[in-house]
Amino acid sequence: MKAVVQRIAPSVVRIETLGGLETIGNLLVGTGPTTGLIVSSDGYIISSAFNFVQQPAQMLVDLADGTRLPAQVVAHDHSRMLVLLKVSTAGLDAKKQLPVPVAAPGAEMSVGQWAIAVGRTFDANQPNMSVGIISAVNRVWGRAIQTDAKISPANYGGPLIDLQGHVLGVLVPMSPPETSEVAGVEWYDSGIGFAVPLEQINRVLDRLKKGEDLNPGLLGVSLKPGDPYADPPIIAASHPKSPAAVAGLKAGDRIAEINGVKVNSASELRHQLGPLYAGEKVMVVALRGDDRLERSAELIAKLPIYIHPFLGILPCREIKSDGPKTSDTIADKDKPAAEKKNDDKKTNDISAGNQNTAWQPGVVVRQVYADSPAARAGIVPGDRLLLLNGEAIRDRMQLQELIAGLEPLQPVKVEINRDGHHQTVEAKLTTLPEDVPEKLAPSHEPNPLPDSNLPATGKIEIKIPEAPSNALAYVPTTYNSHVTHGLVVWLHPAGGFKADELIAKWKPICEANDLIWLAPKSAEAARWQRTELEFIRKAMDDLLQKYNIDRTRIVVIGEEAGGGMAYLLASLNRDLIRGVAALNVAMPPGMRPPENDPVQRLAVFTTTAKKASPAVAAGIKRLRDAKLPVTELNEGETTRPLTADQWAELVRWIDTLDRS
Repeated sequence: MKAVVQRIAPSVVRIETLGGLETIGNLLVGTGPTTGLIVSSDGYIISSAFNFVQQPAQMLVDLADGTRLPAQVVAHDHSRMLVLLKVSTAGLDAKKQLPVPVAAPGAEMSVGQWAIAVGRTFDANQPNMSVGIISAVNRVWGRAIQTDAKISPANYGGPLIDLQGHVLGVLVPMSPPETSEVAGVEWYDSGIGFAVPLEQINRVLDRLKKGEDLNPGLLGVSLKPGDPYADPPIIAASHPKSPAAVAGLKAGDRIAEINGVKVNSASELRHQLGPLYAGEKVMVVALRGDDRLERSAELIAKLPIYIHPFLGILPCREIKSDGPKTSDTIADKDKPAAEKKNDDKKTNDISAGNQNTAWQPGVVVRQVYADSPAARAGIVPGDRLLLLNGEAIRDRMQLQELIAGLEPLQPVKVEINRDGHHQTVEAKLTTLPEDVPEKLAPSHEPNPLPDSNLPATGKIEIKIPEAPSNALAYVPTTYNSHVTHGLVVWLHPAGGFKADELIAKWKPICEANDLIWLAPKSAEAARWQRTELEFIRKAMDDLLQKYNIDRTRIVVIGEEAGGGMAYLLASLNRDLIRGVAALNVAMPPGMRPPENDPVQRLAVFTTTAKKASPAVAAGIKRLRDAKLPVTELNEGETTRPLTADQWAELVRWIDTLDRS
């Protein structure tokens, strides 16, 4: 294997970066030597974007023969987290050609074959190496191969080679759910490493050499929630002015093919779109009822910022009598055929307040926001909303999706049933409010039917086998699986927490507001680590499997250090978390605000004070620039623990997250 490494060694260079930033967010970045790979004999070198995230002022490249040359950044590949450099060859012998390695054909790569990771970091005269296998191909949505060789900043930017000395790929940190230059760096030396196939790089090398930055290509659709590996990719909303919207793709369309390749799930759709760049055209086949639509769309780098439209109502939460799930959690495909067939008939039989019966379509209004479009249109509590612009309203989840496909200021027609009489009202949508109502009407009838299959309630220990720490949960002793419950994930500040004190505090809150409380414990009481995000998600999934949890009211609350972790958890679990409350802490300065999404809503609740760090206000501004609704709670002169009234406001904020 050493002989194979020596074969590739002339193409592997050592890069020294000087100057630039010392930290990116909370991550300390060094300025030590790193690695690059020659990809063109006229002086072009590819490397990992991680090595240049600190924006160095100067770069020097050491060739294998000891020649040192200055270099400049030519272009970035923001899809595969790569940087192309160009060294000046003016001082080299005119007959000298920089050695370009041979790329291994992608079709010949197979799981289990030997792979050697090569870097030139520790010693300019001798490459460093790590041996493993290819553990997976077509990873990170088709952009990388995976290896169990040790991958770290010591070899980021270097090649992953086979036993013939051919280059399989260029080593980079990556993470499927993240898109930043530092994403995935926490997995270094973990046995999970990634390399971008050199074949893929060579296909776009000429564009990079011309100085063209490359970006991931976006289609602009949000899919209906569900199992990304099993459920079909059905559009819940096309982002306004996106390539999908321009191509005429609408909510309810099922995407069946991308560029002639069949897709049967959201995961398969991402695998087809993931390798593509902005500017590329795709042929999309979608099914709309019995019609087959063929549409061409040109992918773009950045979607217009999405702003959630708002009608101005809080919906009642239905109570089911025939099982643990509410109508909100029952997909249309799961409903009995007779029930689906009779939906239209039932619409005519609905009366407000008659909730404690079999499932019925439509949404009963719990409360109308003051001075909202709904209030101006004359909608009142107790009205049942039946149609929106002619589309039947099945339940409150679907009402959110229908409104999500529209835009603020757009006029809508709403058919309502009031005391058995149908009428249609018109309203002009506005944007989601940031203020929290001072009082809320009850969300459902007070006496659900008895529950004969009660799961465990009270204080519950949750242990995830592979995690070093555990979590504590509290499920109200009043829990009834006919009633949907919100989930509050509480992340403690540095120092941990006292379980009994916290449960005593949260018990009355949970019982009065249909909430389940989850408190993961960090492995080290003094701090949270990014590697604990997966453990927290698994603890949440554990509760989701056992209890009737409302997907519109899953929030994460973090105090101080827990608040920074809360922002990160919410950002990486957009499919699940609908609200983040960060108390007495700013959004991490290097963190990119989560993008607003029509289906995967996210609202923010945070505290401010006159003498709070300027970073708090800066973080709020960045969130609002991304058009996320931010509720500010002003604590006065300085930050302090929340008062009872302030806790009550935070709980009311959670209770309003299913607004439409």
